[in-house]
Amino acid sequence: MYKKSLRKMYITVCSIILFAILVFFVLQSLFIRSTLLVYTEQVLEAAHTQSYDNINNYLANVENIALSLSYNALVQRFLKETEDIERLRHFPDLQTVFSALFMSQPDVIGFAIYDHQGRFITANAANYQAIVQTQYITEKHNFITYARFSYSPFMDATLLYYVMTVPVFDFSTAGVHVPRIGTIVFTMDKTYINSQIELGNLLYGASMALVDGYGYVMSGKLNGNISESAIVSLFSNTGWKLVTHLEAGVITEHLQPLILITIGISLVVVAFIIIFVIFLSARMLIPINGISSFMKNITNEKATSRTYLLPEKYSYDELVSMSKAMNRMIQSLDEKTEALLNKEKEHYEVTLMRNRLEILAYRSQINPHFLYNTFECIAGIAISRDAPEIVEMSAALSQMFSYAVKEADFVTVAEELAHIEYYALIIGYRFMGRIRINIDAEAAAASCRIPRLILQPMVENAVFHGLEPKIGEGTLNVTVSIREGFLHIKVSDDGIGMDDIARERLKGLDSDREEKGIGLPNIMRRLKIFYGDNAEIKIESTQQKGCTVELKLPADEGDMNV
Repeated sequence: MYKKSLRKMYITVCSIILFAILVFFVLQSLFIRSTLLVYTEQVLEAAHTQSYDNINNYLANVENIALSLSYNALVQRFLKETEDIERLRHFPDLQTVFSALFMSQPDVIGFAIYDHQGRFITANAANYQAIVQTQYITEKHNFITYARFSYSPFMDATLLYYVMTVPVFDFSTAGVHVPRIGTIVFTMDKTYINSQIELGNLLYGASMALVDGYGYVMSGKLNGNISESAIVSLFSNTGWKLVTHLEAGVITEHLQPLILITIGISLVVVAFIIIFVIFLSARMLIPINGISSFMKNITNEKATSRTYLLPEKYSYDELVSMSKAMNRMIQSLDEKTEALLNKEKEHYEVTLMRNRLEILAYRSQINPHFLYNTFECIAGIAISRDAPEIVEMSAALSQMFSYAVKEADFVTVAEELAHIEYYALIIGYRFMGRIRINIDAEAAAASCRIPRLILQPMVENAVFHGLEPKIGEGTLNVTVSIREGFLHIKVSDDGIGMDDIARERLKGLDSDREEKGIGLPNIMRRLKIFYGDNAEIKIESTQQKGCTVELKLPADEGDMNV
């Protein structure tokens, strides 16, 4: 069972490693794809912005030149003439003006002039065939317009040109409405625009195109329809759109080699892990399982051998060292266990015998049973002779000795205090009221159980060693209380007290010393027997001021029977 679990653990670990590797490669692929996509989008957006700004600035510059030309005095005079002969006379000057335009703006390759009714007047002779599209302009706008060339039989349809139509107004006329005196149509070369469009075609799978208001591609190319992710910018003065987009699947296509490499590495890792598990199972898990089985059965009493022999075919240095160390450990543990058991057995027997003998000795010291009947007889005689004091003392002594010969080792606090009250009665008669014993016990402590006759030696010591030598009256107080789960029994007197030497000697007594009597030394020994280290005794004394002895016992352990 252990062998199966161990193999399962290794297979699980290997599977987790494999899964982690696969997850790593997948996340790496996604990260690279995301990074490439973000980088590509940033590059395309930068190229798009640059092309848009350049084209927009270029068109604005051309428009400014065209507008300034329309305000030229020669152009205004030429269009205001109604006679063809006069216009012909001004044509050389007009050619000079337009020649200056061609010099300042090479992209303007030709022009044609129409009158206010839209009829053709003239054009530059060099590019006449390329410029003259029609003899009449049907749509006359009051603002600059752009359009691609319509197909003409006089020109190649693949020519890279477009036209810019500029209205000309007579600004010398005062009034609200400025009359239109003609139209100039410029033929524009698309070479500069095409160069800007090419910036968007630098990345594989990306394309940029200039589209007019009718959706016709004027420059560049569009790979398919315009997607939602495409970057689109509108030229407000022309109605054209600059469109840049990236073909779907381009990034994934670039990542295919990485995905194939990931699959290959994963297969190699799987093969390596399988070989590793097989080798580990054959060379390591089998001998380890044998050692485990031996250790599992070593605690069985029916085990035939306590020495493990490693099979020769698994005699690797590490396993041999492990088996030898295990055998030495088992031998050492067996020797130590046997010695410890023998020692514990001897200690238990000695301790048990000593405790029984001590308990019997304590009982024998205060077990004069015959005196019980004697005092009963004295009480009877005292009654017949009318001596109530003798009757009361005899009754008290009778109760005390009856209490002393009880078989129980433990009594309640109430029973022990009742015994002390009988003792106090006798002490009162003996010392003729000079010594008073006061008892104060909490009601909650009355039912707690304590060793029998544990309190009388404390009271007796206080009376005979502290109060009897004192000149004058003396008081002894017995208080019993419960605090924090412990029973506190305190006996304090205002007698002569003890000096430091006597107090230290008394504190130094322990339960292993041979002390006779039933004083404080024997109390300490009895507490040691019954409670071990769970009981404490505290002695405080000052010469000529008194002495206090306090016991601290577990309040919930008094019901033991010894």
